[in-house]
Amino acid sequence: MAGHELLRVVTTVLGAAVVGAFGLSPGASPEPACGGFVDARPSPARAARVLSLARSTPEGRRALAGVSEPEICFDPGADARSVVVGPRTLVLVAQDDDRRLAARAAHLSLHRREASLFGESPSVAGCDAWLSRVLAAEREAHATEAAVARELAAPAGSGESLEELAVAYRARCR
Repeated sequence: MAGHELLRVVTTVLGAAVVGAFGLSPGASPEPACGGFVDARPSPARAARVLSLARSTPEGRRALAGVSEPEICFDPGADARSVVVGPRTLVLVAQDDDRRLAARAAHLSLHRREASLFGESPSVAGCDAWLSRVLAAEREAHATEAAVARELAAPAGSGESLEELAVAYRARCR
């Protein structure tokens, strides 16, 4: 159970007085670490190494330029996927090689730049135009990831194909 979920349960079951005793405001939810991913953990040294590797390539530098330094967490779960969570957090697959993660961080950093595009859930009428923009951004991010991976001689990744992404994005149209 995530910390903010536990706080909600404690508040409900034991009351605000107990929560207050721990120095928390009743009803307040602390900001969840690692974007709320329960098993993910920060590792500042590894995050710095991954970002340094990404920045050692021209495409990685370009992708990371103009966005704030991300908080990077590593998810050890068997079904872990690398994702952007909120405005600053990247959750990366802990088992992946750091060179592979550097390429993935470059990819996800491009998505952070276009957060409003990826956060949309367009109407069915506007779906085709939105889908076209989102898939163009995905193509650029995939090309950047591939370029960084090649430059770093990273092991092959197993991300979703553009076709799989198109199906998933189209499902978001309401």
